[in-house]
Amino acid sequence: MISYNPGYQSIQKNLKHSTRQRFVTIEFTYPPADKEVEIIAHEAGVEQDIAHQLAVLGEKVRHLKASGLEEGVSTRLLIYAGELIRQGNRATARGDGRGHLVAHR
Repeated sequence: MISYNPGYQSIQKNLKHSTRQRFVTIEFTYPPADKEVEIIAHEAGVEQDIAHQLAVLGEKVRHLKASGLEEGVSTRLLIYAGELIRQGNRATARGDGRGHLVAHR
């Protein structure tokens, strides 16, 4: 078993065709939004509302590839953000009432 992210950070890291053909490829995508909210809430220990706001933010960032942001936001990164919020860092924990996170200190 190997884990490989094609094109991740450098095009020079691609595997040769002769190596790739020895493995079965399983492509993973992001979980559905409702499942991602559950994952973030459970793993980060935050309320559903905060988990939902983080999942929405992640979804929006993932759609910025056309704007030059090639790497999306992983569920793991959203969990880390949730953990920071739970620990008292409220810089991104407040919404503007329209479903958008706004930086507050």
